[in-house]
Amino acid sequence: MLASVETSAWAVFTAADADAQVSGPPVEYGPEEATHATDLRQWYHETGMAMVADHQLQASIERDSREATPHSVAGLSDAGSVNSAGGGGGGGEMREASSTSNRGVGGSRRRKSHRRITIHELRDGRRYAEVGSPTSRDSIHELRDGTVYANL
Repeated sequence: MLASVETSAWAVFTAADADAQVSGPPVEYGPEEATHATDLRQWYHETGMAMVADHQLQASIERDSREATPHSVAGLSDAGSVNSAGGGGGGGEMREASSTSNRGVGGSRRRKSHRRITIHELRDGRRYAEVGSPTSRDSIHELRDGTVYANL
Protein backbone atom coordinates (compact mmCIF):
# COMPACT_ATOMS: atom_id res chain seq x y z
CA MET A 1 0.00 0.00 0.00
CA LEU A 2 1.27 3.45 -0.91
CA ALA A 3 -0.29 6.40 0.94
CA SER A 4 -0.14 10.08 0.04
CA VAL A 5 0.05 12.23 3.17
CA GLU A 6 -0.76 15.44 1.31
CA THR A 7 -3.97 14.28 -0.42
CA SER A 8 -5.27 11.43 1.79
CA ALA A 9 -5.11 9.08 -1.17
CA TRP A 10 -3.74 5.56 -1.35
CA ALA A 11 -2.75 2.93 -3.89
CA VAL A 12 -2.74 -0.83 -3.30
CA PHE A 13 -0.45 -3.07 -5.35
CA THR A 14 -1.63 -6.67 -5.68
CA ALA A 15 0.10 -9.67 -7.20
CA ALA A 16 -2.84 -10.31 -9.53
CA ASP A 17 -3.09 -6.84 -11.11
CA ALA A 18 -0.40 -4.94 -12.99
CA ASP A 19 -2.04 -1.62 -12.07
CA ALA A 20 -2.55 -0.39 -8.54
CA GLN A 21 -6.02 0.15 -7.10
CA VAL A 22 -6.27 3.86 -6.26
CA SER A 23 -8.67 5.57 -3.87
CA GLY A 24 -9.05 9.32 -3.56
CA PRO A 25 -7.23 11.86 -5.72
CA PRO A 26 -4.71 10.42 -8.20
CA VAL A 27 -1.54 9.08 -6.60
CA GLU A 28 1.68 9.31 -8.52
CA TYR A 29 3.58 6.03 -8.58
CA GLY A 30 6.00 4.43 -10.96
CA PRO A 31 8.05 1.30 -11.50
CA GLU A 32 10.15 1.98 -8.39
CA GLU A 33 7.10 1.86 -6.09
CA ALA A 34 5.69 -1.20 -7.86
CA THR A 35 9.06 -2.98 -7.54
CA HIS A 36 9.26 -2.07 -3.85
CA ALA A 37 5.76 -3.46 -3.25
CA THR A 38 6.71 -6.66 -5.09
CA ASP A 39 9.90 -7.00 -3.02
CA LEU A 40 7.94 -6.51 0.22
CA ARG A 41 5.39 -9.13 -0.82
CA GLN A 42 8.17 -11.58 -1.72
CA TRP A 43 9.99 -10.91 1.59
CA TYR A 44 6.79 -11.59 3.54
CA HIS A 45 6.18 -14.89 1.75
CA GLU A 46 9.81 -16.05 2.11
CA THR A 47 10.71 -14.68 5.55
CA GLY A 48 7.94 -12.75 7.24
CA MET A 49 5.50 -15.65 7.60
CA ALA A 50 8.25 -17.79 9.18
CA MET A 51 9.05 -14.97 11.61
CA VAL A 52 5.39 -14.71 12.62
CA ALA A 53 5.19 -18.49 13.10
CA ASP A 54 8.40 -18.48 15.17
CA HIS A 55 7.05 -15.69 17.36
CA GLN A 56 3.75 -17.52 17.92
CA LEU A 57 5.63 -20.73 18.70
CA GLN A 58 7.91 -19.03 21.23
CA ALA A 59 4.91 -17.31 22.86
CA SER A 60 3.14 -20.68 23.13
CA ILE A 61 6.20 -22.31 24.70
CA GLU A 62 6.57 -19.44 27.16
CA ARG A 63 2.89 -19.66 28.10
CA ASP A 64 3.11 -23.43 28.57
CA SER A 65 6.28 -23.18 30.64
CA ARG A 66 4.56 -20.74 33.03
CA GLU A 67 1.68 -23.19 33.45
CA ALA A 68 3.94 -26.23 34.06
CA THR A 69 4.50 -27.50 37.58
CA PRO A 70 8.02 -26.74 38.83
CA HIS A 71 8.58 -30.08 40.62
CA SER A 72 7.66 -32.49 37.83
CA VAL A 73 10.16 -35.14 36.75
CA ALA A 74 11.24 -35.28 33.10
CA GLY A 75 11.11 -38.64 31.37
CA LEU A 76 12.03 -39.63 27.88
CA SER A 77 11.22 -37.09 25.20
CA ASP A 78 8.35 -37.83 22.86
CA ALA A 79 9.85 -35.89 19.96
CA GLY A 80 7.89 -36.02 16.74
CA SER A 81 7.96 -34.39 13.37
CA VAL A 82 4.70 -32.63 12.70
CA ASN A 83 5.17 -29.75 10.28
CA SER A 84 3.10 -27.07 11.95
CA ALA A 85 3.76 -24.03 14.06
CA GLY A 86 1.51 -24.96 16.96
CA GLY A 87 -0.99 -27.35 18.42
CA GLY A 88 -0.62 -31.09 18.14
CA GLY A 89 -1.07 -33.62 20.82
CA GLY A 90 1.03 -36.29 22.42
CA GLY A 91 4.27 -35.74 20.55
CA GLY A 92 6.46 -32.76 19.93
CA GLU A 93 6.36 -30.57 16.89
CA MET A 94 9.17 -29.81 14.51
CA ARG A 95 9.22 -27.17 11.86
CA GLU A 96 11.87 -25.71 9.65
CA ALA A 97 12.06 -22.00 9.03
CA SER A 98 14.09 -20.62 6.19
CA SER A 99 14.88 -16.95 6.06
CA THR A 100 16.05 -14.81 3.20
CA SER A 101 17.25 -11.28 3.74
CA ASN A 102 15.34 -8.63 1.86
CA ARG A 103 16.99 -6.86 -1.03
CA GLY A 104 18.74 -3.60 -0.47
CA VAL A 105 18.00 -0.56 -2.58
CA GLY A 106 19.31 -1.18 -6.09
CA GLY A 107 20.81 -4.56 -5.19
CA SER A 108 19.74 -8.11 -5.69
CA ARG A 109 22.09 -9.73 -3.21
CA ARG A 110 20.43 -12.65 -1.44
CA ARG A 111 21.52 -14.68 1.54
CA LYS A 112 19.75 -17.85 2.55
CA SER A 113 20.05 -19.53 5.90
CA HIS A 114 18.17 -22.47 7.33
CA ARG A 115 17.47 -23.22 10.94
CA ARG A 116 15.47 -25.97 12.52
CA ILE A 117 13.46 -25.53 15.69
CA THR A 118 12.46 -28.79 17.32
CA ILE A 119 9.86 -28.70 20.08
CA HIS A 120 10.20 -31.55 22.56
CA GLU A 121 7.26 -32.41 24.76
CA LEU A 122 8.10 -34.35 27.90
CA ARG A 123 5.84 -36.97 29.42
CA ASP A 124 4.77 -34.56 32.15
CA GLY A 125 3.52 -32.14 29.48
CA ARG A 126 6.35 -29.62 29.63
CA ARG A 127 7.78 -28.47 26.30
CA TYR A 128 11.10 -26.94 25.36
CA ALA A 129 12.62 -25.74 22.10
CA GLU A 130 15.85 -27.01 20.60
CA VAL A 131 17.29 -24.61 18.03
CA GLY A 132 20.02 -25.81 15.71
CA SER A 133 20.98 -27.64 12.60
CA PRO A 134 19.20 -30.83 11.58
CA THR A 135 20.24 -33.91 13.53
CA SER A 136 20.32 -37.48 12.34
CA ARG A 137 17.70 -39.99 13.48
CA ASP A 138 20.41 -41.97 15.31
CA SER A 139 21.72 -39.11 17.45
CA ILE A 140 21.79 -39.35 21.24
CA HIS A 141 20.08 -36.61 23.26
CA GLU A 142 20.64 -35.55 26.84
CA LEU A 143 17.92 -33.66 28.67
CA ARG A 144 18.58 -30.90 31.19
CA ASP A 145 17.98 -33.31 34.10
CA GLY A 146 20.59 -35.76 32.76
CA THR A 147 18.18 -38.22 31.11
CA VAL A 148 19.77 -39.68 27.96
CA TYR A 149 17.75 -41.07 25.04
CA ALA A 150 18.08 -41.84 21.34
CA ASN A 151 15.58 -41.60 18.48
CA LEU A 152 15.82 -44.95 16.71
